Amino acid sequence: MDSQGQGTKSSGLPFDLSPNLEVFKFPRSFIKIFEWIFSIVAFATVANFTSHINVGYSCDDGPTTDELQITYPYNIFECHTVCRNQTLCYIGNSASDARFFVATGVLSFLFSTAAIFFYVFKGELYDNINIVPILDFLTTVFLAVFWLAGSAAWANGLDSLKHEASASEIIRRNPGVCGGDSCTVTVGTFAGLTISVIIGFLNFVLWAGNLWFLYKETPWFRSKNENVMQQTPDGMGPSAPHMPA
Repeated sequence: MDSQGQGTKSSGLPFDLSPNLEVFKFPRSFIKIFEWIFSIVAFATVANFTSHINVGYSCDDGPTTDELQITYPYNIFECHTVCRNQTLCYIGNSASDARFFVATGVLSFLFSTAAIFFYVFKGELYDNINIVPILDFLTTVFLAVFWLAGSAAWANGLDSLKHEASASEIIRRNPGVCGGDSCTVTVGTFAGLTISVIIGFLNFVLWAGNLWFLYKETPWFRSKNENVMQQTPDGMGPSAPHMPA
């Protein structure tokens, strides 16, 4: 039998998925883990948040309470019929801002998951195929912009939501039920959503901060670095050829 090739055997599989955890020594890789974590925290905080509004008022049969649950996507437009056929209305719409923020978080989660998988199992393609680091860099640019725009929009939407759900605004919009200080309005906390805005801007810092490390992996930086290395140590360009006397 031919003994050649018996020293080292390959798996023979078309796709080698042997993990390489050494990639997490590089900043672009371990920063991606933080991007993955904070993306989940950001969209989960907004999508799973619940608060409430309780309105206490006097009716013919005594004190009564009306309650409204505030949940994602925070599109509040409800009118409840209360005593004496009067209506108690709640109005407020921050749905577009909330959905944009959550969509940014979900897209970032999906991309960072795919990127981490690629780093660990197919990292050699990062060095051998130029388009791979370019796509990683450009996608991160877009998501960093999305985090900045989405966090700013959601901060504005949250401020509007707090205003529309405030006790003074509810009393002002319902003079028939709440006229003459006859209502007691209790609004739940929005602390969880306030934290989500902070996490959104933190995500922007993470994604934008990783751009430098990703740019260093692109052929744009490598070609520029190669040109610099071809210069002489004093930076005056290639040395002139020696002319014989």
